[in-house]
This record gives sequence, C-alpha cells and structure tokens, in this order.
Amino acid sequence: MAKDDVLGRVDADLGRGHTHPAMQRLASLTAAYPDDLEIRARRAALKLVF
Repeated sequence: MAKDDVLGRVDADLGRGHTHPAMQRLASLTAAYPDDLEIRARRAALKLVF
C-alpha cells in the first residue's frame, strides 16, 4: 500500500478515536521509510498525546 494511502488511513483512524491502529500503521511506515522525518514526527506527536 502506498505511503499516502496509509497516512490517509491513519487520519481516518484518529478521526474515529482509534489510536492503537493508527500507531501500528505509523510504526509500519517508520519501518518501511526509516529516513522519512514526517512519519517519525507524526508518530512522536501521537505518542505525546496518548
């Protein structure tokens, strides 16, 4: 699945209040794109909130 599709699903998960699946998706993206700072920042921000 493309990165943009997964990020869209993350946004949808968060919109429904489903933080666990959002974190799992961001963890998978971090593994697939280890140098992508946007993904790392979104994951870190989510960890700070929840």
